[in-house]
Amino acid sequence: MNIHALIHKCFIEVCILLRQTTQSAHTRMLFGEQPKHKHSAVLSSLVLMLGGAISPGFSTAEPTGGVVKSGSGSINSTGLTDAKVTTVKQTSLAPLVIHWDSFNVGLNETVNFVQPSDASMAVNRILDSQGSHILGNINANGHVWLINPNGLFFGKNAQVNVGGLVASALDTANPLGFPFFNYRFTGNSTATVENQGVINAGFDSTEEAGTKHGGYVALVGHHVKNTGSISTAERGTVALTAGSNIQLKLSGNSLISLSVDQNQLNAMAVNGGVMQADGGQLVLSAGAANSALASVVNNTGVMQARTTTISKGRIVLSSAAKDGQLHLSGTLNASGGNLGEGGTVHTQASVIKVSDSTRVDTRSTAQSWGTWSLEQSNAAQNTPDSKLSSMISGTALGEALNHSNVSLFTDKDLQIDTPVAWNAPSKLSLVAHKNIAIDAALNATNPNGQLSLAYGQASTNGTVAGVKSAYTVKAPVSLMEGNNFSTQLGSSGGVKNYYVITRLGDQGSRSGKDLQGINGNLGGNFVLGADIDASSTARWNNGLGFNPI
Repeated sequence: MNIHALIHKCFIEVCILLRQTTQSAHTRMLFGEQPKHKHSAVLSSLVLMLGGAISPGFSTAEPTGGVVKSGSGSINSTGLTDAKVTTVKQTSLAPLVIHWDSFNVGLNETVNFVQPSDASMAVNRILDSQGSHILGNINANGHVWLINPNGLFFGKNAQVNVGGLVASALDTANPLGFPFFNYRFTGNSTATVENQGVINAGFDSTEEAGTKHGGYVALVGHHVKNTGSISTAERGTVALTAGSNIQLKLSGNSLISLSVDQNQLNAMAVNGGVMQADGGQLVLSAGAANSALASVVNNTGVMQARTTTISKGRIVLSSAAKDGQLHLSGTLNASGGNLGEGGTVHTQASVIKVSDSTRVDTRSTAQSWGTWSLEQSNAAQNTPDSKLSSMISGTALGEALNHSNVSLFTDKDLQIDTPVAWNAPSKLSLVAHKNIAIDAALNATNPNGQLSLAYGQASTNGTVAGVKSAYTVKAPVSLMEGNNFSTQLGSSGGVKNYYVITRLGDQGSRSGKDLQGINGNLGGNFVLGADIDASSTARWNNGLGFNPI
């Protein structure tokens, strides 16, 4: 950015924000950050030097120049300066499309969308040459879309309460909504959509007065970021999705899914705040599948989609490009508690880096635990195999297994190269397109701790490029007695279950649950889960010793 553009940008920010307070200490720069004293001095100098050149369009912060382009409705503004209330009253059942010269909401200002029903949609296309700053309040009973190719910023004092919200730096494919509204967003904008405030979504329940259900919030653009709080009512959806061609799928008042079909270089989705949709889904995604352009997904905050009495929660973090990067820390909570089965956490990228501070929880006290899946698709990588330590440390994996079932997937060979230990009734599933090599110790000390190996998954029969896949064990694998081990060769192969043997058993045992007792179930599958001291068998069978199988 050249110096003239920088001065103009800073100056516009000062014009918008200084009007909201007379105390320079409260002045915030772009994206609401508290300026340092030297920056305050520079900004004050700019105001003094350029004050006579203020653009009339930025003399007030409330939305200006609204023109109804499709549908029907009215726009009214009341109240005193610095405390304006803008009311958009929608009267059409069809989507209301408004073009605005600018759409900013000051610290003490409010914009209310009054809509015929919760199914009503108000689409606001903002034609400003600058990004929009939402520092105050927005309320709506239905769907509200805010579209500004120069970006949207929700400040730390912003309060948004709507049925559904889309905040996008990409435009709609058919902006006037004819013959029907297209939920695809496209464009070359590299602007940021960021939230530092509080956004709540949910539709009034017709079954119980005073309660809400569902709702959705979607931040869409090249860079999307949340450091504030975004939440929905039960069974809602919160999505931060980065790309340049993004398709939303809505069904009634529900946001079912989002897909990224194209992206520019370094599309980025970041959560450092709170995202919550209990009984619903949370999505943090960037980049199109098989795109050659890098994308990044980063979570350092809290993502919570716990099970409710109605449904399980689902959390998805995906950086789908060939050079997609996924960096995980913070908390991913899809637990079931005492309400039902634990939910799911799905993480996918070409390169996955999991911090030891990451906390994943899909536990349930009432039914079965959920699963955290780590899917490493290395289409852009040249390494022949995927090492466990390149994704997650043994310590972090063991901690995760104490709170969730965990599935590790790679589209190459998978090597366990660092020890993993856990003490919970959870399953560790190792899934590989080709071979699995266990070169470091695995130790499950809970009676229901399990290990599953699925190898050769790139073909139906496990033969890949003419070579039959295999698994090798070159380090101790310690499991407790029981049905705690299984294998599957090929994507269509049947699962082979094994009984884990950890005891010698008594002389003549035919229990099928100890080493000597295998004689009682010769058609079963068995594996050794611990070292067995067989010295006492020297006295068996009149001194002949152990009775061979």
